[in-house]
Amino acid sequence: MKKYILVRLLYMVIAIALIVSITFLLLQFMPGSPFNDLQLTPEQRVLLDEKYGLNDPIPVKYARYVSNLFHGELGTSFIFNNQDVSDMIAARMSSSVRVGLQALVCGSVIGVLLGIVAALKRNSFWDHLTTIIAVIGVSIPAFVIGSLMQYYFGVKMAILPVIYDKGNAVSTIMPTIALAFSVIATTAKYMRNELVDIINSDYILFARSKGLTGSEVIIKHAVRNALIPVVTILGPMTISLITGSTVVERIFSVPGLGNLLVTSIQNNDYFVILGEGLVFSLMFLSVVLVVDILYGLIDPRIRLAGGNHNE
Repeated sequence: MKKYILVRLLYMVIAIALIVSITFLLLQFMPGSPFNDLQLTPEQRVLLDEKYGLNDPIPVKYARYVSNLFHGELGTSFIFNNQDVSDMIAARMSSSVRVGLQALVCGSVIGVLLGIVAALKRNSFWDHLTTIIAVIGVSIPAFVIGSLMQYYFGVKMAILPVIYDKGNAVSTIMPTIALAFSVIATTAKYMRNELVDIINSDYILFARSKGLTGSEVIIKHAVRNALIPVVTILGPMTISLITGSTVVERIFSVPGLGNLLVTSIQNNDYFVILGEGLVFSLMFLSVVLVVDILYGLIDPRIRLAGGNHNE
């Protein structure tokens, strides 16, 4: 296990280096500059370009950026009054993580429970309900669900806050549900389909023949194995929820990472784009590693290190 984790950490470092390098090079070929929207004279633009080193050769800029990264510096924003990129991301991270994790927990728990009930009661009301929820969750975008909720529950009925307020937990309910709907749909569909296949498998029949009760067979064998593909899809989904749906964040005025990324791209704010890309990559690769480790915890028969039981 230790060797496996060390190897994966090495791969993560290589992946991060490639992501940062490729993103940096692509940004150099973006048209325009961070000062496009400012009313500047040609002389003022030249002075700003020299101040921030925008006219330096690409290798020089790349070496300077990498050097700053090794010192823990992500740079400063061109647009947001020279704010430190690390501080900007940290300030917005809490809102994105809060809403994203709430959506993930609520959506996965409800989705797994619906999938289990649908699999155990095939062709029943619960099975049909799960199918309907899955179709709706996949077909209707989160921002449409959020807009409808905002109109009916926030404006017409006035029972929930329309706008996100960091200090008000109730204001997170609608953006959480809007993002959780797709999680419920996806996890319920996967859980239901996997559990149906497992229930009809030979080793489940063998477990029943050993005299195990129905609940023991379902919980210890069927559900445990059905959770493996569900955990797989929840890994990448976690990052997409934490980084936030940009439109959902805009609808509810959530000061999150997705909103910041779109604003930065629109204004060619290079260091903010690079900083968010680095953070998203680290989060994604970390979650993938955690998911791989969870495989072994859910099913000890899965070996993480090429079948070597001693690692």
